[in-house]
This record gives sequence, structure tokens and C-alpha cells, in this order.
Amino acid sequence: MASRKLSDLKTAIIIKGLVDWVQKQPLAEIFSCLGDGHDGIWNLFAAIAPSEQRFEILLVSFERSRFLALSGIAIMLLKF
Repeated sequence: MASRKLSDLKTAIIIKGLVDWVQKQPLAEIFSCLGDGHDGIWNLFAAIAPSEQRFEILLVSFERSRFLALSGIAIMLLKF
């Protein structure tokens, strides 16, 4: 149990360092965020910049769900 908490703490420290470093970089007015649907990556993007600055793209596997993949492509096209 203690090693799990230590691992979680190490991960949190690494992520915090990554967010701090990215926030110091000059970001585009709008930048693209590619994610696979797991909350972790979207939480990371949310920590980096406000939603108004993010263009979020959900990557979906065609093997798992053709309908969702095609819906995702349609939504991406509508955002342009």
C-alpha cells in the first residue's frame, strides 16, 4: 500500500513539473489537444490552458466503435 502511495506521489510530482514547464512556454492562441477518452489526459490539458484556448480532439478506435469514430470526425469537421 505504501509503495502505491509513493508511486502516486511521484506521478503527481512529474505531472506538476510538466504542467509548470508547459505553462512557461509560449503557447499558440489556440492549440490542439489529442486524447483517447481517459480523464487523465483531459485533466492535464485543463491544467495547462483554459478551454477557450484548447481545440480538443478525441481519438477513437474504429475497431471498438465505428459509430463513435465517425461521429467524432463529424464533430471535428463542424468545429472548423
